[in-house]
Amino acid sequence: AVEVFSEVFFACDIILKFNVAIQGEEGTVTLNRKKIAIRYLLGSFSVDLFSTFPWCLVMGEDFEASTPSGIRLIRLVKLSSWMRFNDASGVNMQDMFSHPLFRVAKLVAIVMLMVHLFVCLIHNVALKAINADIWLGYPDILGESNLDKYFYLLYFTTSTMVGERSLPQDRRAVLCTLLVFWLGTSIYITCFTEIMRLMQTYDVTNTDFRKKMDRCLSYLNRMRVPPRLSRKITNYFTKMQEETKGVDSQEFLQELPKYLRQEMVIFLNQGIIENMPLFQDCSYPFLNAILMRLRVSVCFASHILCCEGDMGDEMYIIVSGEFQFAQKGQKLGTLLPGMFFGEGALLETHGRRMATVYATKTCTFYSLSKEDFDEVSQGFPEEANRFIKEGRDAMKASIDIHPLHAAKRSQLKTTG
Repeated sequence: AVEVFSEVFFACDIILKFNVAIQGEEGTVTLNRKKIAIRYLLGSFSVDLFSTFPWCLVMGEDFEASTPSGIRLIRLVKLSSWMRFNDASGVNMQDMFSHPLFRVAKLVAIVMLMVHLFVCLIHNVALKAINADIWLGYPDILGESNLDKYFYLLYFTTSTMVGERSLPQDRRAVLCTLLVFWLGTSIYITCFTEIMRLMQTYDVTNTDFRKKMDRCLSYLNRMRVPPRLSRKITNYFTKMQEETKGVDSQEFLQELPKYLRQEMVIFLNQGIIENMPLFQDCSYPFLNAILMRLRVSVCFASHILCCEGDMGDEMYIIVSGEFQFAQKGQKLGTLLPGMFFGEGALLETHGRRMATVYATKTCTFYSLSKEDFDEVSQGFPEEANRFIKEGRDAMKASIDIHPLHAAKRSQLKTTG
């Protein structure tokens, strides 16, 4: 029954691979069935077919008794598929398969497979060994049912891997015991080392963050900062830790070569590019220079991001959350993810904020300072001038529908 199940399972796997899309190295996905079939036939199809060969049908009813144990090992060829999946999961599904819990589970699965192979090895050696009952420490164990025999041999194998067995009398049994002990010791050492490495890798970010928070709290206490303000500061750092996962994106991008850095920046900010008219007609180099200077930040509910009348020196792009804007205490509208505001800070010199903007939910946003924009403008003067012109045109076009711009127009009329 086990053999039949294995063959049916492997056969279904072959059929499935003829119908599964292929992802290329550049992230492109192939959906053409003919191309998928050709690639599979030229790739791992022969290995899968060899491991799926129906030996139980060839041998007939005497399969269990007549099949050499070596033939059963053919099934191990299928491990190559698991290795390919393991490599693919590390590249294409980083978030899920790079999690420490998954990596520990994968390590446990490998250990269980190795132990199972040791059980099979000991069973085959015991069938031919002299005084196998004495070696195994269980009278007539080979005459028990397959389930009882397997569980006892599993216990025997596990104890042998840690060296808790007496010396057998048969030479083949001695070699088998030594092999299981040596390999078992290596497996335990490897597992211990890997788990320690995973713990260190997983905890290094949290450790650095805790040290940072300890320094922060020590400074706040030393300066006798009020508890309310201290909570705001610590909450900000905690939220930033959650958003960035402890990784400084600017530092990470700087370590990449220029061509990869540009491609990565465009990918990370694709949503911003698509939702901001100001960026949609920009050239690739200019757009990359702008995106490299965006800074991520957070604002908590009821906190004010900017006040009416303040000097404007940044524009903001909302990633998540919700902002309200008001003028002279009167609510004018809501800003949602994908929207931007404060672009006048880049387009005007010594411009003033037209309204007060505050968060109604915890918000994540990008900011671009006028200083950074002016720096980019020095390298791309024509592009920057066109960017400013398009920004002003966008402001004029939206003056009747954007409450902030409408408010500014009314101010201009009043002062005019």
